[in-house]
Amino acid sequence: MPLTRKVDLYALFLLIPGSVLSQIDHAALNTLVNRARETHSSALVVYHDDKLILDECFDKTCEPIDAMSATKSIVSLGIGLLITEGILSSIDERVFNFYPEWNQGLKKEITIRHLLNHTSGIQSLRYASEIYQSPDYVQLALAADIDTEPGTTFFYNNKAVNLLAGIIEKASGMRMDHYISEKIFKPLEIENFIWLTDAFVYSFRSGYDSAYLKKGNPIGMAGLLIHASDMAKIGLLVFHRGNWQGKQIIAESWIDECMKPGQNFNATYGLLWWLIYDPTTSYITFDGQDIQKLRDLRLNDTLIHDLESVSGRYRDSEAFWKTVEALTSVKAMGGRTALREALFKRSFFEDIYTFVTQHSRIVGVAARGSLGQLMNVFPDKKLVVVRTIRQGNSKSPADNFTDFDRLSYEVVK
Repeated sequence: MPLTRKVDLYALFLLIPGSVLSQIDHAALNTLVNRARETHSSALVVYHDDKLILDECFDKTCEPIDAMSATKSIVSLGIGLLITEGILSSIDERVFNFYPEWNQGLKKEITIRHLLNHTSGIQSLRYASEIYQSPDYVQLALAADIDTEPGTTFFYNNKAVNLLAGIIEKASGMRMDHYISEKIFKPLEIENFIWLTDAFVYSFRSGYDSAYLKKGNPIGMAGLLIHASDMAKIGLLVFHRGNWQGKQIIAESWIDECMKPGQNFNATYGLLWWLIYDPTTSYITFDGQDIQKLRDLRLNDTLIHDLESVSGRYRDSEAFWKTVEALTSVKAMGGRTALREALFKRSFFEDIYTFVTQHSRIVGVAARGSLGQLMNVFPDKKLVVVRTIRQGNSKSPADNFTDFDRLSYEVVK
């Protein structure tokens, strides 16, 4: 069935086999669609059992949107492709095999796996402003100091991920965007996309001259402008464990590797893919231990007192943050964004709550980007759901759609 840009749901449902429709919870689907509208989404796409259930564009135009950090998950597939083609023997290969200048000190211990699971120890700021000011993101990563011993600390590291673009090019002999386009996008018939380069972003002084897209390094941490419907195709490729219409593009073993924790420090992260735990058995707690961490940061007593009043158990992070944002002291400082900024200034980059997965199981993987660029793949439910949002559409932190995992999971009974 060809993808459409604006869908008459009733007409579309008439084309979907009854066996598929009977598994869809229509009330849950309506809730998801309504929530997508409330959060100023640009597009929402739903596939179930390889059938298009919904392809809704909420914008007047449906142009490709920057996937932001969801781009990282596509880069992961590029590494998986190197493994599949036998170009790369293992992700435990040392980075200095590609960049000999790293055959020294702690840098010689860094592996490709460390770059994929955010444990490289490469110095990086929480925000990417430092990176965007550089003309060469790969060289910036190569020149960075090492903050922590590789493999000992999880830190979400944009700078380190950009180095993968250089590794893919050195290994394959093709620029990363060309390699992924030729080997993955082409079979999936993904044609209308733009992959930004560091040279292009750095060229803002000349008005973002498109000629710079042919120069520099494709960005690894973000920068893939793509339609939600094409993101959904990538989700379908992951759902089929790397197989597309009978052709094994990426080895099943790579997809399986991405669908489990990639290190021992963060159970919700694989290899540039986020892991989704069963929302019916996972939950969030905010208790004395969490509050003590905040007290140790020497936040003001009024704020700590207010936060203590909302300790307890929550269904998901959106339910938690809605409660926190209703606090007088948090309102006064400017809401959740201001609170997180205050924490970042104190070098506290963790969630302030605890995500409990002890009695839960992994039910899916997700590609996630800033503002709420979201793609969820639930293999057992044969479900792929994509939501995108244009930068100008986002009105508040609530538009990040943090309850997307739960609401999308509930679409299939």
